Amino acid sequence: MFAVVEIDKTFSYEGSFTPYSPYVYESIVTVGAGLQAESIATYWTTTFGADGTYNSVATQIESMTLDSIFELTKQDSLVDCQSTQSSFYFDATLQVLYVHIAHTDNLLAHTVETGVLYGYCSDTVRYFRNQLYRPIVQSIPSLSDQADPLQYGIMAFGGGSIVFTNDVTSGVGLFDTDEKLYGNPVRIKRGSEGDDYDDLVLVFSGYVKDIETTTATMTLEVGDKRERLEIDTPVEIFSSLSGVAEDTNGITIPDGYGDVIQAPAYPISKGAGTITFQWGTLVTSITQVHSWYDDLLTAVSHANFSTSGTFTLTNALCAIDGSNPDNGLKAIYVTGRMRDYDNPADIIADLNDRIANIEYNATNYNQTEWTAEKASLADVSLYMDEPKRLYEWIEILQAGSDYGFRYEDTDKITLRIDDKSRTAITFADGTTYIRPVEIRNSDIPIKHNAQLYASSCIVKYAKNHRHG
Repeated sequence: MFAVVEIDKTFSYEGSFTPYSPYVYESIVTVGAGLQAESIATYWTTTFGADGTYNSVATQIESMTLDSIFELTKQDSLVDCQSTQSSFYFDATLQVLYVHIAHTDNLLAHTVETGVLYGYCSDTVRYFRNQLYRPIVQSIPSLSDQADPLQYGIMAFGGGSIVFTNDVTSGVGLFDTDEKLYGNPVRIKRGSEGDDYDDLVLVFSGYVKDIETTTATMTLEVGDKRERLEIDTPVEIFSSLSGVAEDTNGITIPDGYGDVIQAPAYPISKGAGTITFQWGTLVTSITQVHSWYDDLLTAVSHANFSTSGTFTLTNALCAIDGSNPDNGLKAIYVTGRMRDYDNPADIIADLNDRIANIEYNATNYNQTEWTAEKASLADVSLYMDEPKRLYEWIEILQAGSDYGFRYEDTDKITLRIDDKSRTAITFADGTTYIRPVEIRNSDIPIKHNAQLYASSCIVKYAKNHRHG
């Protein structure tokens, strides 16, 4: 067994892009025998004195950013790139880079940076995909395949330190403290003798958090890429409202999935004899609207339904006095369908797409396993009325599903339900990559009450959001 470490180092891209298809551009990265037959015409160098040099060393591009800020999504095929905005595909064989720019953007208006792969290994000089992997890896973090890092409500980010040899015969180290390494992707893989690149097993994917360099070693502190799931959603709030809607200011605009029961609707504007309410960001349908006042729940008729989450009620139906909303409004609740997804896996895929810019495609997901596993999960609803981190919403879906399931994104994103009959995969060194079953909530402490001689639990089924 040997270890492989890959670092994507960022460089400004100096190549030229030409149109390939609508919104897709291409650029030849390397020119040379067996790659691209093109060369620089002699009249450019002889007559015009142009530089006749060009890159003839095969490279591997693993990441791409615009203006050092906006990261494009890497795709596994040109077809996926052509169907995905803000993405790129690198053809390692032909050494051609393809970029699919956002349809409202202009690639030529940006500074392009590429993350070029630098490979290292732990035992001897190796070549993968015509790329040199230097044998300078001294140690890698102690990594093991434990229960899901998103462990049914317990989040544990991985990480550690990678140590490289830094001394060479000239006395000048291979590495210095390079600012462009900070934040760049790092991958740790393991392989056995005779493995091709596609046979290597990815055991960690993260980013460079810190660097420590001496004349003998360079140490990279690496962080877990799952930390990107810390982005909050929903974050939009009602604002700039006045009159009868003034009290709505500062409330988070709700979002959610599936069928919800009596979710609150908030007044946002006053019209001619009507009040407009909003109960979601993107919704599918309304089954029934209710008003609530003085402990009386009343079904009322709504109008002007919009998928943006708004509808109207007449003053007679929503005003406390039955005529003038300025004297106060009844509480309004909606039973209906929010975003049109109710399988936990579909909800996660949509959240990843909208919030983390991770599109559901063959590049990002193990779609075969994802589809097979989600078939066992019953439909749920998810009501989101306060900001939570993305991984917290995923944890809620895990805890609320009929089967416990692992959510994994070390390599391609997938999920695996708890299944005692699942076959374990064991490598030659005896380590188990996938355990047959995980113990759900195994690390959650049990609360004891010495005065209560019984067991109790709270089960919320078909939750009514008016009751809480």
